[in-house]
Amino acid sequence: MKTERVIGGAPFFIAMLFVALAGPAHSESGPDFARKGGYLGVGFALGINNFDIPSSIDVDAGFGFDAWGGYRFHPYLAAELQVEYLNGFGTDIPGPDVSGQAVTFTGNLKVYILKGRAQPFLLAGAGLGWEEFELDGWKESRTAFAARFGGGFDYYFSENWVLQFSPTYVLQTGDLEGGDYISIILGVQYRF
Repeated sequence: MKTERVIGGAPFFIAMLFVALAGPAHSESGPDFARKGGYLGVGFALGINNFDIPSSIDVDAGFGFDAWGGYRFHPYLAAELQVEYLNGFGTDIPGPDVSGQAVTFTGNLKVYILKGRAQPFLLAGAGLGWEEFELDGWKESRTAFAARFGGGFDYYFSENWVLQFSPTYVLQTGDLEGGDYISIILGVQYRF
């Protein structure tokens, strides 16, 4: 009879041990990478031209920086402001030196696909584009409506620090029509 009591108590004791050990592990679900809150980011930018010019003219890529800040108001949605500066667009055509720079300022909406440590997203934005080209000392600058489409992904190193990779297409209109380019950004972001 004593043996039955001890054996009968052992499963109960083991079950209680599992509950005690599993309880804290279950309550600690880890960082909430998709939480609401603000963020700021900076990064390096590469601009690959898709200019509306003859294919025989080779245009160098532009290099620069990007800065963005926004607010994640839903686990799957964020709104942000982004500014991008690119310099170094130039050609190797014989004759006069040609160089250019561009600044694009857009308000973007991000749609996140996943909520874990790695978060791919789609992005669409609209704003203003400015370009300046110099031809042997003669400069011309123009400003017009610009749109940004693309995506990328965020990778969380910690609850607050994020690596961002984002290729987007920048569509220029009006006086800048034909000055489209592909923007590739690699940067870091801080989540508040």
